[in-house]
Amino acid sequence: MEKPNLIFGDILFIQKKSSINEDLDQTINSYMDYYQIEGVSFAALKNGGILFEKQYGFKNNYTKEPLTQNTLFEVASIAKPTFAFAVLRLADKGMIDLDKPLYEYLKWDEISSYPYSKLLTARLILSHQSGLPNWGKMKFNHKPGEGFTYSGSAYQYLARVLEEITGKNINTILNEEVVQPLELEHFYYQEHPYVYKNKSNGHYNGFPGFIDAPKKPW
Repeated sequence: MEKPNLIFGDILFIQKKSSINEDLDQTINSYMDYYQIEGVSFAALKNGGILFEKQYGFKNNYTKEPLTQNTLFEVASIAKPTFAFAVLRLADKGMIDLDKPLYEYLKWDEISSYPYSKLLTARLILSHQSGLPNWGKMKFNHKPGEGFTYSGSAYQYLARVLEEITGKNINTILNEEVVQPLELEHFYYQEHPYVYKNKSNGHYNGFPGFIDAPKKPW
């Protein structure tokens, strides 16, 4: 199958059209066929407004339940920027110093034997300059601040620091500092009845997987 030509940029120039752009529909459907994608929720935004939005395909290719505007998708590491927003909110309130060594708030036993552990700060972790690996055995790949190393485990450490500082669990912190102030409707970091009702299935080798959600923010 030949890879289709991408024309998504064309949507920016059809804001005066009231009907669905046939070329856009054809392109999205072609990409879904080419990459064997079961469902797509597509939106184009410009100047703060929605220019075009439409759902394609199914939440589950076995039940043929269609995607809707309410369908939720797992976004995984996209949560890191919103977590960073919460950290910066707490910094603005004077609850955490972005440049204070984190071991002074909470020691992480798994890395405490390394001298570099005393150099870790919230600022370095948020910019992925901790030197720690993403997951697995914790050891420093380089001195903190002297290179980029993507690290989800370092973010988990910072989350535990926030819990230590505030005396609250991380889900409460994220709700108080991100979800509620920004009035983010149906935005969840962990399992919730709305998630199970509206979440799309992931598909593997053409088969739908189980609907699940994390027990806690991760």
